[in-house]
Amino acid sequence: MKGLNDLHEILKENRQALKTSAKNWDVWMENGTLKSGGMLEDENGYQYANLEYRAVVYVEKLPSDRGALLIALIRQYANQRERENSKTIDIEFDQTNLNGKQINLEITLQLTDILYMTEVEDSPIEWAGKKLAPGAHTLNTAESGSVTGGIK
Repeated sequence: MKGLNDLHEILKENRQALKTSAKNWDVWMENGTLKSGGMLEDENGYQYANLEYRAVVYVEKLPSDRGALLIALIRQYANQRERENSKTIDIEFDQTNLNGKQINLEITLQLTDILYMTEVEDSPIEWAGKKLAPGAHTLNTAESGSVTGGIK
C-alpha cells in the first residue's frame, strides 16, 4: 500500500543520516479496516475501498542521537499526508534504551490508502455490470531473509 511504501522509502533514502542499515528496520500494517470507497473514478481506476490501518515503523539498534531525526522525518511525512487528505495524523512512539548508545524505536501512525479497482475481462468481482480487479498496487516483500533449521 502507498503509505507503507512511502515509509519504507523514507528509511531507505535517509539511512546514511540515520546511521542505520536496512537489516535493522521493518515497516508493516496492523489493525486494518476496509471501508467503502464510493466507487468514484479517477486516473487510477475506481476507488473501491478505503483501507484504514495502523502503520508501524520499527528500527532496531538505532544510534540514540538519531531517534529525534527519525521521528521528525515521520512527522514531515504525516504533515504532507495531512495536507493531501485534510485529516490529522497522530504519531505514537515507544523507545527502548539498549545501552545508552543505541535504542529500539517503534513508531505508529494511522493511515488511509485507497484500494483501486480497474475493469478487466474476467473477474469474480462485479459492480454495476463491470468486472473489476485490483489496480496496480505495490505489496511490501522482504528484501532478504534467512531460514534456520531443517525441513522434517
